Amino acid sequence: MNNLAIIISTKNNSKLIERIFSYYSSLNFRGTIYIGDASEEKIHNEIKKNLKKFQKKIKIKLFHFPEYNQKFLYGQSTKKLLSFVKEEYCVKTGDDDFLIIKNVNKCINFLNDNQDYSSAFGRTRQMLISNEYNKCKFTDYFNKFQGYTNDLAIDRFSSFINNYFVLEFAVNRSEILRKVYEKIDDISENYLVEIYGCGLMSIFGKSKFIDELYLVRGFLKIKNKNLKFSELFFGQNKTIMQLFLSKDWSLSIKFLYKNYIDIFNKLENENKKNLHVFSNLIDIYLYKYYFGIISKELKSHNNKLNTLFIFKIYYNALRIFNYLIMISNNIKYSNSNTELTILKKTFKND
Repeated sequence: MNNLAIIISTKNNSKLIERIFSYYSSLNFRGTIYIGDASEEKIHNEIKKNLKKFQKKIKIKLFHFPEYNQKFLYGQSTKKLLSFVKEEYCVKTGDDDFLIIKNVNKCINFLNDNQDYSSAFGRTRQMLISNEYNKCKFTDYFNKFQGYTNDLAIDRFSSFINNYFVLEFAVNRSEILRKVYEKIDDISENYLVEIYGCGLMSIFGKSKFIDELYLVRGFLKIKNKNLKFSELFFGQNKTIMQLFLSKDWSLSIKFLYKNYIDIFNKLENENKKNLHVFSNLIDIYLYKYYFGIISKELKSHNNKLNTLFIFKIYYNALRIFNYLIMISNNIKYSNSNTELTILKKTFKND
């Protein structure tokens, strides 16, 4: 469908971007791909060169954001890209993620017929990408989700917290995404961008789950297995303690909390007497988020962390909610075999 925009923020990943171009051109994708590239000049020129090979097949708009080269702020990059989007619907993906377009179109058809929904999404599958970008391997893990279909925002947010999906990856109405990213400049930590944005998406409108393979999420093999989670994920040599107590982190959390409360107070259909309940839900959301990071960090450490602060959060998070582990569900989606075959070819040797 030509009323769909795919927006991708990237930095120093010319080989992956080339595979993005190749994959969607092989599918004769009829929407528009918006690329916000924060790469250094040399790598950006490589992407421009690769783009020329595909321009006649698919519509791609490439933007260079060198101001984000030193500190890559993908939330701010996304906000800029959204200012150029003219299409009615929009999907935000990573530079290593690949959409199953025929099932994306099913999501769009649903949204066309159901104006009271703001987004729709389906199942995801993981794909391991070699460090040379010339091989990929699909795993047998499908994440199981449910839609967030409650009429009240407070109920949707509660459902979202207990059954988390990265709603940025859903097909969203572009006008909703622009509202979500309107004040993103106040979030200066990249990982907080996701939980800030996805939480708001669940508050702003209902989301439909469609039981089809919708997205293949790529993961690069880790070259340095000794890296701690914080170093791998945040791309900086900081401890969890340093991250949580940093000024940028603290200001971002305070803004998230304040803006969520302000938005809830402006919602017409919500009972303002439930504000304290909504406030508690934000606390649970943040505890769950902290717990997820800490769990991964603890697993990546050879030595025990004797930080009282970390274990206090860890202990309280365990008391507040039951952490759900998604179990592998080997469901075969025969109607997605064409896309998976194309994706497999995309990562063969050049």
